Amino acid sequence: MKNLTRLFKSALWLCLIGVLLIVATNYFVKSKTKNLIYTSEKDTPNTMVAIIFGAGINGNKPSKYLKDRLDAGILLYKTNKVAKFCCRAIMDRMSTTNLP
Repeated sequence: MKNLTRLFKSALWLCLIGVLLIVATNYFVKSKTKNLIYTSEKDTPNTMVAIIFGAGINGNKPSKYLKDRLDAGILLYKTNKVAKFCCRAIMDRMSTTNLP
């Protein structure tokens, strides 16, 4: 019984340390990247290339998240914030099909 209690306490401490590591890592990443996240196209700096990451394709239609990302990329392109963009979802899809 004493060993079981000791094992339980050790497991509890490991879980607590794990949770603290996750929270600390999350805080660190957010604090270091806060000035690199743009929520408005007006605040976004001009750049040559933007990458649009995929979020799934349902049949021949993009998922809601992918559609939002594509719409944001198109808006940045139309407002001359981005000269070109690479769409990662289309690249993944093309690599799994038989294209010439």
